[in-house]
Amino acid sequence: MEVGAVRDWAEEMNRRGCHVDIDTIRKNDDPYPDCLAEMDGEKIGVEVVELVDENAIKEHPELPPYEEPEQFMRESSKLPIPMSPEWPPDKFQRRLDRIVRKKDKRVKDGSLSKQFLLIVTDEPRLDETTLSKYLKTTKLQQPQHFDGVYLGMSYMPDSAGKGRGSHPVFEVSLQDRAMRA
Repeated sequence: MEVGAVRDWAEEMNRRGCHVDIDTIRKNDDPYPDCLAEMDGEKIGVEVVELVDENAIKEHPELPPYEEPEQFMRESSKLPIPMSPEWPPDKFQRRLDRIVRKKDKRVKDGSLSKQFLLIVTDEPRLDETTLSKYLKTTKLQQPQHFDGVYLGMSYMPDSAGKGRGSHPVFEVSLQDRAMRA
């Protein structure tokens, strides 16, 4: 899963003018970070983590394993009571912050020129429009061991019907530690 997520992230980053060599993306033999690659000819690391609503999963063990947002919506509509589908902005921001702080406890590998955190989500209520809106007002504390934090989504078909979809990627705004109030 991690290598595929990093490939999707790298393809989107390359569309934005970065130079991540897709052919160098590989699983790290060490447990941290998850993947290694080359960006601008230098070795980088990417740690991958999922953003999911763990409470909803625990509360509804009768739902089959998650495969896609549409499947989730079909299955959850069969429940006798509606599931809590809400991801209000404060919950979203708290969860992002918690993920970044938890992952930032591990020290950056000194052999890497840069290290990134890629948070992937398939939450059905966190669509591209909602994420874009939430991330405009989200600013997390700059982690010590990551040079950037990104949020990636599942494949989204091209709305124009030309067959070239993408995996939306959002950069999470980070606040410099020195600027904290």
